[in-house]
Amino acid sequence: MATTDQIVDTAVELAEQKSWEAVRLHDVAASLGITLDDVRAHFREKEDIVDAWFERADSAMLKAARTRLAGMDNVQLRSGALESLPIADAELDLAAFVLVLHHLAEPEAALREASRALREGGRLLIVDMMPHEHADYRQQMGHVWQGFPETQLQGWLAAAGLGSPRYQALPPDATSKGPTLFVATAVKPETATR
Repeated sequence: MATTDQIVDTAVELAEQKSWEAVRLHDVAASLGITLDDVRAHFREKEDIVDAWFERADSAMLKAARTRLAGMDNVQLRSGALESLPIADAELDLAAFVLVLHHLAEPEAALREASRALREGGRLLIVDMMPHEHADYRQQMGHVWQGFPETQLQGWLAAAGLGSPRYQALPPDATSKGPTLFVATAVKPETATR
């Protein structure tokens, strides 16, 4: 039987070859020459292995990003949780969440943290899924949320201290079978000076 580390390492390798969304538990089992039950002995739910993927893949993704961004002196890469960013208050001009929020148990916590890290006048950009009926994405891809309606997102943005929210559905891709995506933006308001 494979160890937890071997299963996670194999999942990371597959994710680097494909994408996180394309990796399936049975692919991990097949790559290791074990059964799906052997994988499930370590990871009962897709959510559990997704959490492990992100924890273990962090260093691999940072390494790949460093390679791609070599020579760009105005870019810093830091490792941290979205709910506790290793970034000082008001340090960012822009924070972007691209197809990330639906994986988080508490997306509003990540939005509050982004707001804290944004300077006054800084912008938040979100690309994610509109509400959809693909409940199977929870098991297949580790989604926690089935998209976000505009009113829910606007409430979270307001609670995070962000203003001027905009939410716009993106035109669907004719070749895509997935949910419709949206783009949303918000601004960290400037404080009034007297």
